[in-house]
Amino acid sequence: MVYQLNKDTKILLALLAIVVLCSAKLFKDYLYRNRYVEGLALVSQQSSVQLRRPQSGSITANITFTVTLQRELDTTQSLSIKWDPPPADVSLSTVAANYTATASGYTIPSPTSIISSTATFGTRTKNIPSGTNIVIDVSGVSISSTSASSNPANLTFKINAGTETELKKDVSILPYVDLGASTYTASTGSTVAEIQAAITGINNRLEVLRPLTTDAATTERSNLIKVRTAMISLLASTYGTIKEAGQVFESGALYEAQKTAIEFIRNEKARAISNAAALSGDNLNKRRMAQINTYYTRNYEANTDVMKNVIYVSVALIILAVLRKKELIPGSISTLGVIFILTMGGIVIGGQVFDIMRRNDSDFDKYDWNFNEDQMNKQKLIQSESSLSELGIGGAPCYGASCCNVGTVWDAGSSTCLPGARITGSASWASSTLTVTLTTGVNLVSGDRITIQLPPGLFSKATSGTDALAAGPTGSGLTHSTPKTDDTYILTVDANSNIPAGSITITITRLALNDAAKYASTKIVTAFTSKESNPSTLGIISGVM
Repeated sequence: MVYQLNKDTKILLALLAIVVLCSAKLFKDYLYRNRYVEGLALVSQQSSVQLRRPQSGSITANITFTVTLQRELDTTQSLSIKWDPPPADVSLSTVAANYTATASGYTIPSPTSIISSTATFGTRTKNIPSGTNIVIDVSGVSISSTSASSNPANLTFKINAGTETELKKDVSILPYVDLGASTYTASTGSTVAEIQAAITGINNRLEVLRPLTTDAATTERSNLIKVRTAMISLLASTYGTIKEAGQVFESGALYEAQKTAIEFIRNEKARAISNAAALSGDNLNKRRMAQINTYYTRNYEANTDVMKNVIYVSVALIILAVLRKKELIPGSISTLGVIFILTMGGIVIGGQVFDIMRRNDSDFDKYDWNFNEDQMNKQKLIQSESSLSELGIGGAPCYGASCCNVGTVWDAGSSTCLPGARITGSASWASSTLTVTLTTGVNLVSGDRITIQLPPGLFSKATSGTDALAAGPTGSGLTHSTPKTDDTYILTVDANSNIPAGSITITITRLALNDAAKYASTKIVTAFTSKESNPSTLGIISGVM
């Protein structure tokens, strides 16, 4: 006998299927969120010695990574560390016992073997919860000296917790430093090389003490830092003394000492820049990871709300269908209830889905609008600059006479730059008097000005309390009408006066030549008029020795 499903039973089964599918979607999103968002976070990376190639032989170092679990690591998931092929003359141990992992309150067995440059730690008896710090120690890292690989190199490690997380960390291998290549040595006393070698020894000792937390280690670190600071100050003082001495004595030994000090400072600067870049990169990576976590968390929460509302609507429809099937409510009321639930559910769920679709792909708290915000801001800026340009201010490149290039003058009548001769001339010094001869290409009328600018600091007042005086030719109508200064003199055309284009001789008296400044001064006079606003040079002052 074949069982026939009636219409109401089919509706109930369809609603139940919707509820099951929505619940499965929520569960899948939850699992996906855990796998994607949470992972490992690097707390610190330390080494027992400075990871620098030695000048000869080899050194052995231990590298320690401290990481924090961002999600629980159960007993079925593995913890491992692997590495890319190391740079030349750098090798990692193949002994499994040299790779250890420790966590407070948990036992993590050592690897049984090293396979394909990967050390996989043994199975644990307890789950390790999120937020736990795990210290992974890599021993027996050998770094040899080689001239062919003296440049810096990176040793790349990858730490995996489970199957969906991986933390990548580049460890820098510094090049060897040839301390004796350009070292200045003296018969007695401490040399720059000795101070530099002592500072290097202190840095190596500080690297050894860095992971130690005992009171003795803390005290020793503090004392070493004070000694290093004093040595660096001594080296800076020595370099300053050598620099001053080098200005008096021409000595090959002093030159070598200066070169050594400069090289040391250059290396320290490069190291500081490298450390700053590494810190900036780590900070940027952490910020990006935090942004990714925030985005997917907000996205998951929004999708969860949609699925919950779908389940609520489906359950409400199932209840109405059951009540109608049992004839506990009239068919008309059941029909109105279904229409009401579908309408309200469609409005709420549709609004949520539309809101999610409008969200930005990289920042869930922002919306993607239908217009280009950058283009709109650019258009507003262009309009603002256009308005300001009409007024001759703000974003306008120039206004009035300032728009004129050399060889042109501003014509107020036509508001344009017209061809005009550039101011030319010369200047000479004799018997406390500076004579400036200049040629203009425009007529000067009442109110126009001629400005003469002297080299800064070359001249001063001949007599204290008596100002220098600038004057034009007799009857020219030029008056020195501005406050007197040592460097700038402005002459104004008197009322009802007119100076035609051509040569004008201006004398500046009551000046004294500053012997201390005449060797360093430019000795060049510049001049311009109110109609020829671009300053013109009149050449070197003759007679100044």
